[in-house]
Amino acid sequence: NLIVNRMLKELAHRNQEQDMTSVLNLYENKSIHIKDNTKINIDDIKREIEENKPNVIFIDYYQMLRLDNELSFLKELKELAVKHELVVFLLSQISRKVEYRNHKMPLLSDIKGSCLLEDFADIVLMLYRESYYNFEDTTKRASVIVSKNTTGYKTYVSLIFDNGHFSNQPNLNF
Repeated sequence: NLIVNRMLKELAHRNQEQDMTSVLNLYENKSIHIKDNTKINIDDIKREIEENKPNVIFIDYYQMLRLDNELSFLKELKELAVKHELVVFLLSQISRKVEYRNHKMPLLSDIKGSCLLEDFADIVLMLYRESYYNFEDTTKRASVIVSKNTTGYKTYVSLIFDNGHFSNQPNLNF
């Protein structure tokens, strides 16, 4: 949580001339483990933490996990994160109802199963690209939206999405 807050603060306050990569490089020596196994359970995550001592865990994607008890899983995951000072990225899908609104920017309520996820998350980040919904848009604008932040501001970071990559580009008007 503290690492993500520092990263967001840096991204939001950097000069446009500086590349986002320089901010992300601050975290390049962190141990990152990505889990995308739908059969993963909390015991697997505990084992991973004990064996590899990661700083960051990505779980992709939440709705595909086969959980016996979602509430128990989220509680234990949160406890593990606090106990081991971990940053946990729990990747989630948003509902398709966003496609039927005039304004397509995602909201917290668009997260599938958002009630429990919203309760346990310290920070909720959402990605938005206008070109995903508007094929005529050629600006390549993108945003990382901080929809929830229990220890900081709700804000957004403007980025460029080009060739499948997010980056900060100088002298672009958003």
